[in-house]
Amino acid sequence: MSNIARHNVGKLEAVVLTDGATEFGYELFEGTEPERIDELLAKAGRSAAETNFNALLIRGGDETILVDAGLRDLFGPAGGRLPQALEEAGVSPDDIDKFVITHLHVDHIGGAVTADGKPVFTKAEVLLADAERAFWSGLDSSSMDEGLQDMHKLALTVMSAYADQLTCVSADAEIATGVELVPLPGHTPGHVGIQVESEGEEFMYFTDLLHSQYLQLQDPSICLAFDTDKEVSRTTRRNLLDRLAFEGTICSGGHMLATALGRIEKRGSGYAFVGI
Repeated sequence: MSNIARHNVGKLEAVVLTDGATEFGYELFEGTEPERIDELLAKAGRSAAETNFNALLIRGGDETILVDAGLRDLFGPAGGRLPQALEEAGVSPDDIDKFVITHLHVDHIGGAVTADGKPVFTKAEVLLADAERAFWSGLDSSSMDEGLQDMHKLALTVMSAYADQLTCVSADAEIATGVELVPLPGHTPGHVGIQVESEGEEFMYFTDLLHSQYLQLQDPSICLAFDTDKEVSRTTRRNLLDRLAFEGTICSGGHMLATALGRIEKRGSGYAFVGI
């Protein structure tokens, strides 16, 4: 089974890398009744809230760019396939010129460091939105539960491991020719997506706009427990889905299932993802 999905964007190539997969428990969709989840999954012909853990590789210009790094073995067998995915794409960690951290959640940064906290992408410039760094650096973890304390600790570990390589940028920065960050606040304050443009073609990687496509496309009001501001997250999600549906942009995200590449279409009060 392949761990990658390729898409050409003009002279650039976008490669979705799958680090792993799991099923989300209903409790993670905070504020949504289990009966509502059952109803939406049944409409989609699914029996569970399936999700993937993805990263993105961008090639074709003067630089090789990696967006996020999966979760290593931090969720057990659910993750850790990023090294194989990179190998399948013909890239080694030392080939990465720029490493973009879309936000500092475990399933996006776990694979950026070894078990003892050493950097994996030793030759890369590391890019992180100013707002994301400020948020995690300013948190007081003493009142958090153990799980959130571990998440906070990993965020600080990653920023420390890459301190000499880290560049903080605005959430809408151009990070390479044809590659821009897109601010998508709500999931975290500095959460960003990636817009890729070349020769009149476009591709959008919307990161954690969606965590369960078969739930949140049908009902974009559904949020995840880890969304720091659920109202902002809902607004961000609806606005970008409207835009993607209107423009017909080929897109993907951090939790999209295979085929991973497709277009958003409007369906009644919700949306659908149509693979290409």
